[in-house]
Amino acid sequence: MIIRNLRQLIKNIDRNNFIISKNKSIFFEYEEKLKFIFSKLNIKLNLIEDENYINEKNKLFFTLDPKIYTDKKNEIKIDLFVFSVDRAASNFLGLYNYASILGNKKINFKNIFFKKYLLKFDTKVKIKSTINYILSYLNLFVYRSKNKLFPFRIEKSFNTYNGKILGKGYSNRYINSKSSDEFKKKFNYVLEKLKNNRSKRIYNMVAFEKPTKTWKHKYFQFYLNNQYFDYIDLYNKPGAIINIGVNDGFEIPFFLINNPEILLNIDPTGEEMLSEYVRYFSKNYLKKTKIIYCTDYLYKNDYVYNNKTSGEPTDLLKIIDKYNLEKINLIKSDIEGLEKYLVDDLKTIIPKYRPNLAISIYHLDKSITDMNYQYVELPYKLMNYCSDYNFYINHYTYHRSETILYCVPKEKF
Repeated sequence: MIIRNLRQLIKNIDRNNFIISKNKSIFFEYEEKLKFIFSKLNIKLNLIEDENYINEKNKLFFTLDPKIYTDKKNEIKIDLFVFSVDRAASNFLGLYNYASILGNKKINFKNIFFKKYLLKFDTKVKIKSTINYILSYLNLFVYRSKNKLFPFRIEKSFNTYNGKILGKGYSNRYINSKSSDEFKKKFNYVLEKLKNNRSKRIYNMVAFEKPTKTWKHKYFQFYLNNQYFDYIDLYNKPGAIINIGVNDGFEIPFFLINNPEILLNIDPTGEEMLSEYVRYFSKNYLKKTKIIYCTDYLYKNDYVYNNKTSGEPTDLLKIIDKYNLEKINLIKSDIEGLEKYLVDDLKTIIPKYRPNLAISIYHLDKSITDMNYQYVELPYKLMNYCSDYNFYINHYTYHRSETILYCVPKEKF
């Protein structure tokens, strides 16, 4: 069995023996962190060193190593725990970091715990104002007011702590008083089109709610699926997965465990920035998938983090033709806001291929007045392009980034 998240692992842990590395392999660090998490959850692990499981055919095991799983899955009863090692996106490492600031306390959610977690592990800026610096220790902040009689107001602050501004800005709100009526109209349209109440709650939360709501959502997300892997069934489905925007490639192992025929990764960096874990996993897991790295860059090079790009930009339609893709099961995209061009290609691709979509909708666009316009414009367009689809939203960080729109053909749901 493939274990895809911590909740699934915890559910099965009482009947599994954890195979650990005798030598300090690339998995040693992650094995130690997993052991720490389970110690904080008061769950005892039965540890088996990597060569001692050979004669234990009647026991159940789990491992982090895809090579052990691939080599032994037909000889012993063994599960593989697949995880992300991305600094920002990993639920597994996120929970480890959160647990590490708790001292002797049991793992659970509290706002004060999460503030300490953000103070240690997230972006933070020192507060310059002496008054606000002092008030931050009391969870207060002084804001300017338009009221001439009372030009300043003191309010409770959620994103300040011990003299620092935590995360990205004072709040997580996308929509403010300057947002256009069109923006708000499209927001309400998208909200109405979402399939379930959870998606509606999350879409509204990211736009309007206090940061503490997003923190609590992220805490519980630590135990659940990683980004891009909700609502969509990819396992043993024919066709290609198109992975647009790769960087360290944390999503690649999760794609590979679904055994796609082709995994087409599109990123100007190619394999250059892949993490050691992703490289090892790609080399040692089952090898049923043809893995392709396409270094063409899409639409514009303004947003590309690799300065080695050359030549003319291309588009997704041309890349699909280049690799002669006949069936497409999923198109996933996180390309730093270039999704605003991608959706025009998708208008042609969707009726022909009927793919699942996992599209980033959170990027800011400073070229327009409503910088957060992609948050409504991208789902608005896709909901009009996708006939007979269901639509879902999930959010994967403790700040305003990493909101994903899922578009699922009704015949595949």
